[in-house]
Amino acid sequence: VLRQRSNALDSSDPTLIVVASDLVQLASVYVQAFGIDAQLRNGVSPLALKGEMGALLSALETSKDDITGAGHAAALKVQLGKVRAFVDHHGEILQQPPVPLAHTLMQLATQEADVVFGGDYATMPAAQAANQPPMIHWVNKPQTTRPCRWTLRAGHEVSGVAYSPDGARLALAAASAVVICDTATGFEVCRLRGHLSKVRSVAWSPD
Repeated sequence: VLRQRSNALDSSDPTLIVVASDLVQLASVYVQAFGIDAQLRNGVSPLALKGEMGALLSALETSKDDITGAGHAAALKVQLGKVRAFVDHHGEILQQPPVPLAHTLMQLATQEADVVFGGDYATMPAAQAANQPPMIHWVNKPQTTRPCRWTLRAGHEVSGVAYSPDGARLALAAASAVVICDTATGFEVCRLRGHLSKVRSVAWSPD
């Protein structure tokens, strides 16, 4: 669906510009704890959820000039990145929660800085909230966010990494290839093959 919407945004048809506001509505669901809960309950893995958030981040960036209320969209993009960092950090426990998923998710969310979920981490659909056990709240909770935005998984040993001069791309020396990733979404942009042996380091040209 995100790919179809992204393709529509690239179209010259002016009637499709409404898709940009749809992206904001869709992203708004992903920055709420109950939205993440719904996705996980529907069988979406934390890894796939991070991918969907990455696609939204990319689509929001692509369509930023077409969105009414660009300031709100920019703030939403920042928050979406923080929520993705939350899912990235807690991926394993969300995949196999020790207690009911909703309870696990909400308890973890209460431990995050308020800016991550906008202070609405306790907001759940009434049917689920009625059966929720009490949350353990952190008194004087630190309001610092996670410095790690996402964890990049490689299929091979990575022996070197380097950011592009503008910070938009990350190059990885992975086995006998060089993999270029988008630093905002984590998506692979391209893969440079042809090396006959292991690539041990990578570097960018200044220009």
